[in-house]
Amino acid sequence: METRSISRLPMLRRMGRTTETEGKLNLFWTASGADFCFRGQEVHAAFTSGCSLMEQWIAVEADGCFLLRMPLPYGTSEVCLLRGLDRDVLHRIRIFKEVQVMPDDPDSFLSLDSLSFDGEILAPPEADLTIEFIGDSITSGEGSFGAVSDMEWISPFFGVENNYARITADSLNAKFSCISQSGWGLVSDYHNNPYCVLPPYYEKICGVASGGSNIAAHAHDSYDFSADPADFVIVNLGTNDDGAFHGEPWTDPESGTVFCQSLDEFGRPSMRSAERFRKAAIAFLEKLRKCNPEAHLIWCYGMLGDFLSHELADAVSSYQSETNDSKVHFLLLPPVRSGMYGSRMHPGRPAHEAAAKILTAYIRQLRS
Repeated sequence: METRSISRLPMLRRMGRTTETEGKLNLFWTASGADFCFRGQEVHAAFTSGCSLMEQWIAVEADGCFLLRMPLPYGTSEVCLLRGLDRDVLHRIRIFKEVQVMPDDPDSFLSLDSLSFDGEILAPPEADLTIEFIGDSITSGEGSFGAVSDMEWISPFFGVENNYARITADSLNAKFSCISQSGWGLVSDYHNNPYCVLPPYYEKICGVASGGSNIAAHAHDSYDFSADPADFVIVNLGTNDDGAFHGEPWTDPESGTVFCQSLDEFGRPSMRSAERFRKAAIAFLEKLRKCNPEAHLIWCYGMLGDFLSHELADAVSSYQSETNDSKVHFLLLPPVRSGMYGSRMHPGRPAHEAAAKILTAYIRQLRS
């Protein structure tokens, strides 16, 4: 069999915000990976994996069917993707990183190092669109695997197969990438921590990643938005900000500063907190437009509650009025109902499919 480092496979499509160092493809965010066609009898992939808290998982899809989900051992390992194939039949293969980036684990790291194959590697079919998804645990696919009764915080409960982002992208024959963090939000995280928010990191390849291996892999470098401009940017943030409004105040362990999103006497966001949230949404839309000058921006919300739907809709409307930007939209997604949950009280596959159906139809309407 022939073995080639990823850098020697230019026909392979890189998925997500990735970098290449020492011939390896560094995978940071959920659903990052590689997309290629293969004609031959056997193909293997080599990985380098690291973690202290939650092991890295990958998924392998062949010809549109997910065939394999597995954890990777610490260090370098080789995985047989397929063997015993008909040498004359062309297969499309995608390799996905299943688990989101873990900022609290400096040892968390994953790279796709090489492919070994008996046959030939070819480019995948051309895509019709490029879509970027920005979100929280929903976009990370947390809870999309596992039983409803499962509540543990473990890697196997994250995934790509049942994720609305992948389902939407595949329905539209689109390339896609995800930037997502469980528990994080727009103004604060679920626990009112104002530092666990995605907008400040958006312009970096993966600014939330920690540890020497990720930094050496250029995770903190600026992202080149012109390299593969997005046609659609989907934002699905606000669910954890909702949780913050109903949670306890957060105290900075270093400065002692207290932060909290507060409610008024009617149980709605207080005027000060609502305005802070609204301004943060507008500021993020401004940043998204600067980075993606031609893309449609769609702010989605509502799968796990719609408490802040008025504030988000108002922010989008205000931004549209202030800028005359007609390519910014607000879209409510269907709520998760009984029988649609996965593990950890998160959306399961039926909920992700319902959201993808609405989002796919909306994108098609905008393209028509």
